[in-house]
Order: sequence, then C-alpha cells, then structure tokens
Amino acid sequence: MNIDGLLEKIENEVRMGRFIPIVGPIKGNLLYMLAKIINAKKVLEVGTAVGYSTALIFKAIRPGKIITIEANKQLANEARENFKKVRITNFVKVMTGDARVVLPTLKEKYDLVFLDIAKEHYIEVLEDCIRLLRTGGLLVVDNANWDILEDFRNTVTKHPKLETKIINVEDGMSVSLKIKD
Repeated sequence: MNIDGLLEKIENEVRMGRFIPIVGPIKGNLLYMLAKIINAKKVLEVGTAVGYSTALIFKAIRPGKIITIEANKQLANEARENFKKVRITNFVKVMTGDARVVLPTLKEKYDLVFLDIAKEHYIEVLEDCIRLLRTGGLLVVDNANWDILEDFRNTVTKHPKLETKIINVEDGMSVSLKIKD
C-alpha cells in the first residue's frame, strides 16, 4: 500500500461512521503545503490518532523525520501498523503518552509542530510546542475556531515569540511563525 492508499482508506473509514479524529483532506492539503513550503525535515506532531496526518506530513517532507505523540495506546499501535503498511517506520517515531508529560522531556528543535490533541490541553502544551520549534518554524494547530479555544486563540495570537493567523478553513487552523527564541 502507498501513502495515498492509506489516506484514502482512513478517510473511507471515517465516512463509513468510524469516529477517528483526523485533520481530513481539506485541512490536510493545507498542512501538506505548509510543510512543503518551509521545506520541513524534522516535524513534531502532538496527537497521532491512527497516523493520518503523520502520513500526510511525511509525504510532504520525505525522507524527513517525524516524532509523533499519542496518549491512547490502542490508537498509537494502530498508527504503528499503518506506518508499517506504507513502509515509513524508519522515519516516524511514535511516542505513547500524555503530551503534557512527554513534551517537557523533548529537547530537539523542529521545523514544524502540528498540534491536534484534546482541545482542553492546547493552552497547557503551548509553551513546550514553542520551545521545541526553531526560529522560522511553523506551529500549526487544528480546530482553532472551536468555542472552547477562545483563551488559546487569544494567547497564541498575542504571543511575543509568534506571528499568528487564524485560517478559516472548516473549523479553523492557526498558523504561527516563530519569529524569535
């Protein structure tokens, strides 16, 4: 199976009624293009689910490296199986655990950080996401227009280290350029 086949398989599962929190093809295309435009080679994804966005990002950065964090062990294992099917396991490291616990242990800088975990935790992990992002890198956050994210939107759009725009596509994405350390 190739990556496009995997993406289509997951999209079909969602269409058939399986609830999998994926970014989907419309916002996925934006994420793909952002990764391509900045020529990302090292990506941190916070929230793996079954690996849909991971595979999409990898398509844009190949042969780059992705570290992805998933709290749900079952979903993390399913993502690992999906990565085996499309032969990208040498490029993707899946860390299982709560992002609020895992992120503080990471030290490397990333070109792109994609945040898509339980929305109530966005504000709690924001500073770690910024710390792990290289200057000139992008922080992309899914579901940015959700009502419960008002505090997050206010914080991210006024953050002194970021220049942020909310992109009104579907339920929103915030895209932040890290302008200083």
